Amino acid sequence: MMRVVMLMLLVAACGSSAGRSDSGPVDAPSGCCDQDHPVDAPPGAIDAPPITIDAPPMSPIDATPNSCGKTGAMCSSAAECGAGFQCYMGAGGGVCAPDRPTCGGFVGALCTMAAPQCHYLAGSDFGPCLTVAEEMCVCTLAHDTVQGCPP
Repeated sequence: MMRVVMLMLLVAACGSSAGRSDSGPVDAPSGCCDQDHPVDAPPGAIDAPPITIDAPPMSPIDATPNSCGKTGAMCSSAAECGAGFQCYMGAGGGVCAPDRPTCGGFVGALCTMAAPQCHYLAGSDFGPCLTVAEEMCVCTLAHDTVQGCPP
């Protein structure tokens, strides 16, 4: 008896394929899924349009010691950087940057959206998380202290 009930439930849940012309998804309305075109292009063919960049190119800020404050200043101790800053030391020397959790390291820590730019210290596998403006200051004023700055 239980088997008959289970079979009836299964048939009721699956329904009938009467009136369907394809074997497409059960939950998608007819014609919604671009069924006339193949999902994948032939091997070696590009099946996506080229990416267009719609954002204007970034222009560098006027990164000077006056415009950057302590960010990007060379240092050898945290005392030289001041409150709210840390002296991040690497093989290329130290650089002052805002005191935040670092990125990289053996755990591969990521930066947050508030300061998304990760720059490893020269000769190491970790470094400070920077905003775009802070990155410009550090890369302009203390280029050799971090990795990943534009040449």
